[in-house]
Amino acid sequence: VDGGGPYTGTPKPTRFSKSFCLASGNYTFVLYDSYGDGMCCAEGNGSYSIKIAGNTVVSGTATGVAQEVKTFTIQ
Repeated sequence: VDGGGPYTGTPKPTRFSKSFCLASGNYTFVLYDSYGDGMCCAEGNGSYSIKIAGNTVVSGTATGVAQEVKTFTIQ
């Protein structure tokens, strides 16, 4: 559906969001970190979430990993 990055800025972004209109079906969310340290370390611990109609369907911290894969379904 989408991709992006690198997400940089001064100061470092504290929040990044995108919105999409998705059809019903199964989806796979892949978080890939080219540096390999996940959402952590020198800049603090990060997290992510995917919400549908205000309800969180996928979330995580991906701390210390280069890639994290999560699946979800839209009814």
